[in-house]
Amino acid sequence: MSIVTILVLPVLAASAYLPLMAYRHWAGPWRKAALAPLLILLLWIVLILSGRAVDPSSHALWQLEMFGWAMGTMVYMVAAFTIKSILDKSRR
Repeated sequence: MSIVTILVLPVLAASAYLPLMAYRHWAGPWRKAALAPLLILLLWIVLILSGRAVDPSSHALWQLEMFGWAMGTMVYMVAAFTIKSILDKSRR
């Protein structure tokens, strides 16, 4: 296992954990919004695995692709938390 993989996997796990916890605690459309990054991750993993099945040299930098997903998920979840917080405060 490469050092990049060792560094990326914990970040990936933490980024997947955040939408899971949001899904558990949110209701209504916010719950669906929390699932969006996980669905993207699932589709991305299927794409990587199918690409590697066809050509083993494709997606050679899959760790960096997953790191990109993790960072995008962090930005998305911070935006979702912020928007939800603002809307919840305006309803009070």
